[in-house]
Amino acid sequence: MENASKALLIAGAILIVILLIGIGMLIYSKSTGVVDVATNAMNSQEIQAFNSSFISYEGSQKGSTVRALISAIIANNGTHTSDESKQISLVTGAGAGTKDANDMATYSSGINTQQTYTVTLGYSTAGLVNTVTISE
Repeated sequence: MENASKALLIAGAILIVILLIGIGMLIYSKSTGVVDVATNAMNSQEIQAFNSSFISYEGSQKGSTVRALISAIIANNGTHTSDESKQISLVTGAGAGTKDANDMATYSSGINTQQTYTVTLGYSTAGLVNTVTISE
């Protein structure tokens, strides 16, 4: 009889442990959704911070401002060489896009500072600025 009561105690302890593991897994699965939402919100803030460097240049701009924009793109691409998603391609009136700093600097030197240019931003599927189009 004593062995039977010990077996019942062990079986009860095993059931309690299984119940505790199940509750732990339930809490974990519920909390991952909250953590994912917080992570996505942080990503949204990072995207806004990244884009804010370029949004102010959008629209009709003088050549001197366009030169400053190109300098900002060159600096950005130099900073994010290992992250392709943060690289920005410069598209000029010729229609060809480039990420090469030398090509951008050459284009920048040919910009008339007194002329007005139109700057249009293009966005990736993640919401980051990935192309800047400059047209006369």
